[in-house]
Amino acid sequence: MDDKVRLTSSNLKNLAKCPSYYSEFSSDAASEGQFLHKMCEDRDRDNEEMTQEQKLQVGKALDYVESFLPDGWQTEIKMKIPIINRNGIMDVFSKGAKHAVVMDYKFGITPEEDVPNNYQMRSYAYTLLYKYKELKSVDLHLVMPRQEMILQGVVKRSDMKQIEYDLKLIKRRCEQKEPEYNPGDVCKWCDRKPDCEACMSKAINCLKYIDNLPIPVETNPTKMVTVEDRNAAQHLAMLLPDWCTMIKKKNAELVLDGELELPDFKITKGGTAPKVIDILLFKEILEQEGISTKDFLTICSISMEKLRAMLANYAAQNEVNTDIFIDELLTHAEYEGALLAGHPYHYLRTIRGKKIKPQIKE
Repeated sequence: MDDKVRLTSSNLKNLAKCPSYYSEFSSDAASEGQFLHKMCEDRDRDNEEMTQEQKLQVGKALDYVESFLPDGWQTEIKMKIPIINRNGIMDVFSKGAKHAVVMDYKFGITPEEDVPNNYQMRSYAYTLLYKYKELKSVDLHLVMPRQEMILQGVVKRSDMKQIEYDLKLIKRRCEQKEPEYNPGDVCKWCDRKPDCEACMSKAINCLKYIDNLPIPVETNPTKMVTVEDRNAAQHLAMLLPDWCTMIKKKNAELVLDGELELPDFKITKGGTAPKVIDILLFKEILEQEGISTKDFLTICSISMEKLRAMLANYAAQNEVNTDIFIDELLTHAEYEGALLAGHPYHYLRTIRGKKIKPQIKE
């Protein structure tokens, strides 16, 4: 894997925790963050593509920048960060004769490290002090409107040696032929979990407290060579999802009831989404508000399982071959461009009588 892909300013905090960290994770939150950054860059508070809540957050972010930098600022400034030799993008930048200001927008709800411990912001400060010899210090601001929070800090020229040491250490650890694995909170977003030996070993060690459970000698899926290991691993793969679900459910119940407090977790409210049970009636209600049937249909989805059941019932009523009727109809829909065919896949099922029931050791 190309270290240049991993060694970015925004990734520094994760790489400091685990040199093997790598993620191509993309989410709706990340896409929204990019969109709101663009709105701030354009200083566009009233873009029609934003919701009212998004307009509020952009407005709060811009209000803060304007109040702190009334004489103006530059946006989206790209500079190459020394040592890691990758470009960093500063959301807000202002430079005076002896001091500079850098701000970074964070529109998520995940807490950020304080500025003195924030590798991304400190790397920006190092870059400016390295490039502009006349600067004495750089003011750093993390602007987090959804959290109603501003984190501030100052990096002075005397701090450069420590930052340089940190960047070199992260770079050296990442560029090792076989970087170390260090499981922790960054594992949640890491794409290397499937072949992370540290995570596997940690999980397998926990399972050793359970009787009647096969434990493979080799835990890395890509390195298993014996039938015994693969068979044992398959049993574990079948059992662990249910076990994980039960653990998460029971822990949430205990925390919610005040009987348990987990130091690394907090209770979060969730729920199932509302469900439309009468599509035709719902369509009429939307039409009353000026939403067209065409727009409504773009957000509708069809359950293929329920569709097949409906077609099978129709075929039986009309005394036609069910399988042929469904196959011909779906083939026609695919040919017309109304249906995207699925792809077959294979999986393993436990043979009757071979399922293992684990027992906790006394």
